[in-house]
Amino acid sequence: MPYKDPIKAKEQSKIRGKKWWDRNKESRRLMRKKYDEEHRIENANRSKDWYIKNKDKHKNNELRRLYGIGIEVKRQMYIDQKGICPVCNKILDLDFMKSCVDHDHNTGKVRKLLHRYCNVLVGVEENQPGIYKRLLEYLNASNLEKAV
Repeated sequence: MPYKDPIKAKEQSKIRGKKWWDRNKESRRLMRKKYDEEHRIENANRSKDWYIKNKDKHKNNELRRLYGIGIEVKRQMYIDQKGICPVCNKILDLDFMKSCVDHDHNTGKVRKLLHRYCNVLVGVEENQPGIYKRLLEYLNASNLEKAV
């Protein structure tokens, strides 16, 4: 029975819609799967076109999702570091976006911008504390064996 009161009519419509949505989960999933299969190439091209037109927006979104910072914060970090990697003290790429954002995996706190290789080294030491000390001991021992 239609309601004369538009607010009640809208509420009832929402309730009916939600009930249908809940009752038809499997058929909705199958319809979506069929649509995706039939339009796979169109969807891929649409996504590719959007990415090409919105690279900066995509990179900004990625930085926000992963580290909670945007492009401007990353640019400021690069300027504050004077374009120098704090691990190896060598110059970072002039394109600051190619620098890796180093962050603490436990707290998520962003630390500095590093070269990709330096970031890997930091990550290995974080995940396996003391590995570089053992590596140096190993190398020193093997160098002593060569000298004898």
